[in-house]
Amino acid sequence: MQLIAISVTGFDKVADGYEKLVNWSASKGLLKLTETKMVTIYHDSARDTPHNKVRISACITAGKEVAVTGDFKSINFKPIRCIVASMEIGMSEFEKAWKSLFTWMQEHGHQKAAEDPFEIYHNNYQEHPQKKCIVDLCIPIE
Repeated sequence: MQLIAISVTGFDKVADGYEKLVNWSASKGLLKLTETKMVTIYHDSARDTPHNKVRISACITAGKEVAVTGDFKSINFKPIRCIVASMEIGMSEFEKAWKSLFTWMQEHGHQKAAEDPFEIYHNNYQEHPQKKCIVDLCIPIE
């Protein structure tokens, strides 16, 4: 995947990061592409890092070459082997979902790879009748 990203620090900054990303992406015509997805990459573990210190990249898929400037960067996301959990969950359920997925990974003998865990969103939760995210939680594994 070719991604355009903006980095934020702290869970409380993610919404602001996505707002900037969406506004910038709209000006580049990226939101009109039907295959466009939002992706969140977690560079720190919320288990080991205070929530206001977790480094996060708010991303959008780019189906075409896009020049980036300022706070935005381009990420060439290479194919990697992952455990994927497809879910339809509310915003308050993410932490429990991630904990369950990491527990499943350990119970089944998988080792997390060096790459960072990420989420791929398949809808705009604000347009969902129950305000839920249709999302894939992805843990890269060795």
